[in-house]
Amino acid sequence: MNIIKAITYSASAIIAIIAMIAMVINIRKTINFNAKEIGILKAMGTSPEMISSLYLATSMIMCLVVIPLA
Repeated sequence: MNIIKAITYSASAIIAIIAMIAMVINIRKTINFNAKEIGILKAMGTSPEMISSLYLATSMIMCLVVIPLA
């Protein structure tokens, strides 16, 4: 039984690492795709912290919606 638990925990850890890597790639692609929008927000005086929190919140919402559906 302990071997099965170890395999389950290691598989879960590998899946979590893959999901985190996928999320980082998704955030980077979104930022590159919306570079003009980010420039406009900066020109309007929005702080970099607000812009980064906006994109992180968007990613978290996507994760909270997509993960239960999978």
